[in-house]
Amino acid sequence: MNASQDVLKIISYKLGINETIISLLFDRGLNTEEKIKTFLYGSLDDLEPVSIFTDGVKIKNLILKHLSQNSKIIIYGDYDCDGILASSMLYLSLKKIGANVEVFIPDRKEDGYGLNLSSLSNIIDSKKPNLIITVDCGITSVSEVNFLQKRGVDIIITDHHVPSNELPNCLIMNPHLTKGSTPLCGAGVAYKLIQILFGEKESQQYLDLCAIATIADIVPLVGDNRILAKEGLNVLSGYVKRTGLQYLLNELNLSYPKKIKSSDISFKIAPTLNSSGRLSNAQKSFELMTTRNEKYAKVLSKELVIENEERKNITDDVFNKANVLLIDYNLAHNAIIVLKDNWEAGVLGIAASSLANKFNRPVILFSKDGDMLKGSCRSIKGVNILDLLNECSGLIENYGGHSMAAGLTLKNENFDFFVKKINLLAKQIYAPDVFKHKFYYDIELDFDDLDINFANQLALLEPYGSANNKPIFKTSKNTIEVEQIKLHPHLKSKLNNGVELIMFNKLEHFHLLKSGLSKNLYYYIDINEFRNKKTIQCNILDIEYTNNYLDDSFLDLEILNRYIVNYDNNKKSLKKKHYSSTENFGKVLLVFTKKTFDLLSSKFPEYNKNIIKLYSSNAFNTILLAPSKKESFDYFEEIIVYDDPPNEYLENLILKYGNIVKKGDISHLSSIDFKNYNFNRNKLVKTFYAIRSSEDKKLTSIYNAIKKTDHMLNDFDWFASLLIFKELNIISIDEGILQISNEKRNLNDSKIFTLIKNKDN
Repeated sequence: MNASQDVLKIISYKLGINETIISLLFDRGLNTEEKIKTFLYGSLDDLEPVSIFTDGVKIKNLILKHLSQNSKIIIYGDYDCDGILASSMLYLSLKKIGANVEVFIPDRKEDGYGLNLSSLSNIIDSKKPNLIITVDCGITSVSEVNFLQKRGVDIIITDHHVPSNELPNCLIMNPHLTKGSTPLCGAGVAYKLIQILFGEKESQQYLDLCAIATIADIVPLVGDNRILAKEGLNVLSGYVKRTGLQYLLNELNLSYPKKIKSSDISFKIAPTLNSSGRLSNAQKSFELMTTRNEKYAKVLSKELVIENEERKNITDDVFNKANVLLIDYNLAHNAIIVLKDNWEAGVLGIAASSLANKFNRPVILFSKDGDMLKGSCRSIKGVNILDLLNECSGLIENYGGHSMAAGLTLKNENFDFFVKKINLLAKQIYAPDVFKHKFYYDIELDFDDLDINFANQLALLEPYGSANNKPIFKTSKNTIEVEQIKLHPHLKSKLNNGVELIMFNKLEHFHLLKSGLSKNLYYYIDINEFRNKKTIQCNILDIEYTNNYLDDSFLDLEILNRYIVNYDNNKKSLKKKHYSSTENFGKVLLVFTKKTFDLLSSKFPEYNKNIIKLYSSNAFNTILLAPSKKESFDYFEEIIVYDDPPNEYLENLILKYGNIVKKGDISHLSSIDFKNYNFNRNKLVKTFYAIRSSEDKKLTSIYNAIKKTDHMLNDFDWFASLLIFKELNIISIDEGILQISNEKRNLNDSKIFTLIKNKDN
């Protein structure tokens, strides 16, 4: 939402919060002083009253009645982190007063999600319960509730999923049944139930578990969810008393005095607790959260950490194999739908999420289970996957989820029809631009505006999560002085105001960042604390080059670089199914001069314009200036090469990609006029001795040292020397680290040196 500068200034002054941050909050719908105050400083006193649950009193009375009769109570949970922790919370609160209570957590493979008649029959026969309370499931279980009632078992549904048109005929706690209430997770509903039963003081004993579940289940971190998550994180950042959680945090190197953030839950704690439900049985995580036995807690926490590492490996394997399958996939389709017989169903959602991010497409991955297919869906901004599934409901056995993620079961015989229908719908409903890579950010800043006070105020927005994403900032810069971080492929830069830029896995941007090429940086802002000193750290997520004003010498060097071809004898040429490229997908145009780049950009204004690297793998039609030799074009259907680069480069492309490589009919590349560069053998020798004498073998360090000591050597001299040395195998460079060979070589064997040497002929 836009607001006048006067309004922003007034609220900024009243609250003592930077105007930029107030503007950011306005954009997120917090458009009054009161809303902003509640958001930033809300406490447990601001939680919605439990009276909003219309069945709350009746539920309390029914549970108390069963407690007084020492009835057998079964808590029916779910195998994900939310279901496990909601079950743990309710179990511990009931067990504390001596209830005859047990927990049943369904097995992902054997029982599936939610109530089912087979599992309920087994529970009734073996446990003989008088009351079943569901957590994190049951809102659509109409027939299952009827079955229980016929068997004389009382049932209470506590769930947070969206109800269908017909509700189960029983007592229900679900925030969706109360207009305007916070969309809690399953553990959030359990928290409210404990409060109804035993009061606020008791429910607050479970803030730690509730916070983990709230962040893990990706519910909107607004209203009660934000308060519960924030208060729970404070508990987790103190001395944790819960035995199992204490040992788990220790295994994950998150023990006190470490301040736990929402990212620690999202990327460490929740995946570890989830791993048992994905690969074995979620009962293990439940037992860890409820045990007081230190030896058992230590064993379980170690097992879960090992299981999570196994889950990561399986997920990576699914992701990598899906990437290979997608080489033969027609990416003109707006959805990616892939089936593999033996994929582990429990990790498909995680792998699908990574693929959706990489290809900017909704992704559905299926694994075969007998005659049925189990699928996990993950979507992208602007595409509602649940709407697409609703339109295909006649082909699906069952499904559920929300706009960004869903699960479904499909008969094997319906797979091809389903794929065709989803892709047809995605093409009809959504414009091609939705699937084009975009650089998203919240607000534009100047690095000079950053100070520790701004960063501290920004931290008030935590915890971050759904509906309160960590803000992404954008800053436009020209030259940035960067250096390599130790022997890693990472870069850093220290600005004059003390702000530090960190760029992970962006070593190949080293010289472009130092160049005058206009660039937009997209980043998070964090506070780094070391030896009690706080500094601002900007974690650079993306770099966008916004013009093609590369030095002619840079482009000339890129042409020379194409004379060096490192053939991988072990790598076979890519054999892929060929699909026709479309007006939006499948073509990459490789160019080496600014004139050709400008001409093609004018001719194809809707194409992506990239420099050096592809910004995305989604095969949207792209014009790529001075493509990196490391760049892969596996997912394109046509590779059109302009400007007549050296035959060696073209032959290598054809060897790798076959007949999808074509020559364009435009060339602005005349032979390079090396008279413009005063390069000679003496400069080559100087560079070699500088390399050989340097103790630091980081390429960036050697470059910086030469620039300081020898002002006669320019960038062309440096890079041309490196290319010649690489061509002759005198040096090798891996992740920015340079190694020198002891073998002698004749300079005249270098095509590049010969070209330059003959400049006067």
